[in-house]
Amino acid sequence: MTRLFVQVALATALSASAATSHAGTVEASLAYNTLGRTNTSWLVSGSHSVSDPNSVSIQQEDMVPVTPMPGYASGYSYFMGGGGMAAANGSLSSSVRLYAGGRFQNDLRWAQSVTNTSGNTQQYSMDFEIGSIMATLGGWSGDHSLREFLAGFQIQILVNGVAVWNTATTVGLVHDLMTFSQTGADIGSAYLQDRPSQDGEVYYSHGGYKGATKLGQFADGSTFTVEYLMSTFVDWNDPEGCVFECGGISLDINDPFAIGGGFLIQGDDATGTVPEPGPLALLGVALAAAAWRRRSASRAA
Repeated sequence: MTRLFVQVALATALSASAATSHAGTVEASLAYNTLGRTNTSWLVSGSHSVSDPNSVSIQQEDMVPVTPMPGYASGYSYFMGGGGMAAANGSLSSSVRLYAGGRFQNDLRWAQSVTNTSGNTQQYSMDFEIGSIMATLGGWSGDHSLREFLAGFQIQILVNGVAVWNTATTVGLVHDLMTFSQTGADIGSAYLQDRPSQDGEVYYSHGGYKGATKLGQFADGSTFTVEYLMSTFVDWNDPEGCVFECGGISLDINDPFAIGGGFLIQGDDATGTVPEPGPLALLGVALAAAAWRRRSASRAA
């Protein structure tokens, strides 16, 4: 069985003096592809997506129904399961599970436009948090040495369509060997264990990550769009065509506020100018100068 669990923190707050946020959008999609794998001719490739300004939810039931594999009871008709949700306040959750050949993927997108209303050029940055991540890969029967089980995720932050931060991790049980790869930003160490006594399972666990990235410098009055993208996938390849009781793959992303995290988009003055003194400050300087002149005059007398 392959199981991957991810929590990601995502919450927005804009400094009122520096920026104004506009109505954003959230999107969620599910896609399954047989990839021509062994014993998948009875399965149906398909996809489904939804979007909304406030919140979206998508489930496996929104996909094309699948007729049970010949010889299997109707209870085995769900060769995949799960779904995803995203909300404008930044909360995301996802779950993907696969028990037959092919690839099942869930994509989530949070986007919001921001306008610099500070009166000065601003350097914007974003703090964010990724929650706990867990994965278990393995199976119960068949020849493990022939199989390739993969589960992974990718998280990106984009500004006007250009990635400014990215990380991706894939955990695998390939030909009965544990595999692991990570690209992009390093999100820290994880616990990775090969458990041959438990149906050849591979177990992966990550305690979470807090990070920050610069979004760029924007002039007063300019508008830019920030996107937070998360993609999770599970991939099953068994040349023998074993399904259902042979194992499974799953990925979950839950409400980020459960771990008290979030991200903050904020701007810092990037002009480097020294502000002009205000009227009270000028009055103070004048009074100090007058007092100094009086002291000087009294010493001279």
